[in-house]
Amino acid sequence: MRLQRTFAVAIAASAISIGLKATVAEPAVQGAAAGITPTALAAVGIGATPAQVRERWGPPTQIQRTGLRSGEYALVYPNATFFGPAGYVIFRGGRAMHVNLRLYGSRLATRKGDGEGTTIARFRAHWPSARKVGPGLYDLPAWHPGYVLMFLFIPYDGLASVSLITPQDLTSCIIQHGSC
Repeated sequence: MRLQRTFAVAIAASAISIGLKATVAEPAVQGAAAGITPTALAAVGIGATPAQVRERWGPPTQIQRTGLRSGEYALVYPNATFFGPAGYVIFRGGRAMHVNLRLYGSRLATRKGDGEGTTIARFRAHWPSARKVGPGLYDLPAWHPGYVLMFLFIPYDGLASVSLITPQDLTSCIIQHGSC
């Protein structure tokens, strides 16, 4: 029994370290378990190195070099696993400059509980200062200067993804072209 409890706490601690909600109910862990923060998404923030991303999210399924701007590449994680979330991180000059999380099948959430499937009305109640920037798109200021947290809502599905992105990329890539 003690071994099982130790194992459960170890699993919860490793899940928290990569930004997942803990499965062991401990009040001291609840605040730290939020994987969507103004500084990072699932423990990966702006300026992270590829080694740091691999350490936190595991090995990528793909390394994408096409369809991006000159000098950029992306580590792509198409499916969420126990060890890491689904999403991608775009690098320029060896540092993360765009972090995206897909929330389907994930337990990641903001400190106010906004995660997969959250409705726009509930999100707006929690974050009244969020600015609507397009159909189903809202943003909040991020901690890193020159960046915003972008929240994408899909009709009837609710909150689907979150990105740490510059307002310029949000406008030119997401709003005008549908993706970055």
